Amino acid sequence: MTRRTGKILKLLLKACLFVLLVVLGIGISLLLWFGYEIGDYNIIPEYAKISGFPGEEKTYLVVFQNNNEIRPAGGFITAYGLMKFNHGLFQDLQINNVYGTTDQHSYIEPPYPLNTMLDKDGQKLSYSFRDANFAPDFRYSAKNLEKMLKLTQKDLQVDGVIAINYSFLEDLLGKIGGVDVDRTKLDKNSLFSTLEYSVNDIDRHSLTDLANRKDILKDFSKELIKKIVLHPLMIGDVLKVAHQSLDKKDIQIYFKDESLEKMAITRGWSGSWEEKTNSDLLALNTANLGGLKADRYISKNISYDLHIDKKSQKDDYKLSATTKITLKYFGTENIPVSGDYNGFLRLYVPEGANLTSSDKNSIEDFSEHDEGYLHVYECFIKMKPGEEKSFSYTYYLPSSLIKDDKYSLFIPKQSGAVNDSYTVVITLPNDYSLSSDTFQTKENFALYNGRPDNNMSFNLSFKKGDRPPYAIYQNIDSLSKIKITFNKDVSPLEDSNFQIEDSNEKVPGSTDTIKILDVQQTGPNVWLNVGGMTYQNEERYNILLKGVKDLDGNTINPDPRKITVVQRVPQN
Repeated sequence: MTRRTGKILKLLLKACLFVLLVVLGIGISLLLWFGYEIGDYNIIPEYAKISGFPGEEKTYLVVFQNNNEIRPAGGFITAYGLMKFNHGLFQDLQINNVYGTTDQHSYIEPPYPLNTMLDKDGQKLSYSFRDANFAPDFRYSAKNLEKMLKLTQKDLQVDGVIAINYSFLEDLLGKIGGVDVDRTKLDKNSLFSTLEYSVNDIDRHSLTDLANRKDILKDFSKELIKKIVLHPLMIGDVLKVAHQSLDKKDIQIYFKDESLEKMAITRGWSGSWEEKTNSDLLALNTANLGGLKADRYISKNISYDLHIDKKSQKDDYKLSATTKITLKYFGTENIPVSGDYNGFLRLYVPEGANLTSSDKNSIEDFSEHDEGYLHVYECFIKMKPGEEKSFSYTYYLPSSLIKDDKYSLFIPKQSGAVNDSYTVVITLPNDYSLSSDTFQTKENFALYNGRPDNNMSFNLSFKKGDRPPYAIYQNIDSLSKIKITFNKDVSPLEDSNFQIEDSNEKVPGSTDTIKILDVQQTGPNVWLNVGGMTYQNEERYNILLKGVKDLDGNTINPDPRKITVVQRVPQN
């Protein structure tokens, strides 16, 4: 982000943050006295702890994140505030600029990859509060934000951290119908473009223009607050939007109180990741490291193809996964909104994943490493408006992810991501039967396709096939080779599993005596190398299959079973 763009955003988002915090503060205070249910959940029992009712003070660090410039926990932090409650009622609000005193501490080496952005042109910029939301799991970002803020506010004590994305403001305007500012209607669809135009269409060397720009933003805040205050019934709509934003991670909450944090995790409001060591994981997380507001115009499609196989009844399952990521930067260059995109992309998978192939040679600075109970593939991405880029990773997963013929998958949504879509296809052997209340199942496939609003957990149960193998294709490739394809992989076969005889149906005057010389097989395909077959066009041969079994021990039925093959080979 440039200094010029930063100044524009801090003016805009400081005003927006003021509106949001006042709305939330007033709305939450009303909960205690009038009662309110969020979805099917009554928040009143927890509200007393949240607001310090009775007899306590509570302070919450609130950060406003611009998810048009996405960061791992939601978006670039443009403003923050300290929201205080006393005896259950909203008491005070202190709004601060992230470019102010939060930088006034000794130099801290930025962690990777922020050091690539903050160390430029020989100038080393310190790691600071506004960059501290780099952990995808909001719980860790929240703790880090408090830690970084305490560098300049040593006596700070907070009871929790709340992150609010810019998308919440757009949704709020969509619900209450927008506001009129200086004969201009600002609603969900026009807010971003109108305000960006207003704050940029000025003479930057004119103090008068700069002052007027601030007045425009102040007027917007005033009109939004006035509309809500003059229409008290809108408080219910505001709270509904807040509920929806909690559900889709545009508002995330971290509480230090264990019971409140447990409530937030249970409701999906904490922005946390499930720490499951026995579950598959598919987690794409991106960070804008200097691409203006490009994330507003970038769509991401994540395609996950998992094959679950088993070579024999005694073997463990083998899991082979391919994740393909496609990014499309639609639109054209529109400085200072969109331009060259510099991003950092991380794909989190389970610990123990073993990369077998990838497009890592075509992407910049690929690396992989373990991170706690996870494994991470990461790289830098550079794009221009109008570009599309795709790359994939293929890797084996630990067989321990399947237990008692059950499989689970966790897909955490990145806070602030609005253009991410997922396609998941799980494939098992042909005759397995599947059941799931989260996947769509069809024969031996489990499917999901959609845009997640929040974290998603999938579960799949499957049953080993108990249907016997059967031949689905048989052909005389030459006078010395016959091919048979079964409906699934079969156990190793020998010449004693086959018997071939000439039916004499088409050429009764000539009877071949056929001997099996060798048997070759790959998966469901079997080739019989034979001797004694002569040219008899359209003659039919009977093949008796005996004791053919699949990998689960199911035997062909009936046993033995006769199949017919027709000779249609060119005459030498």
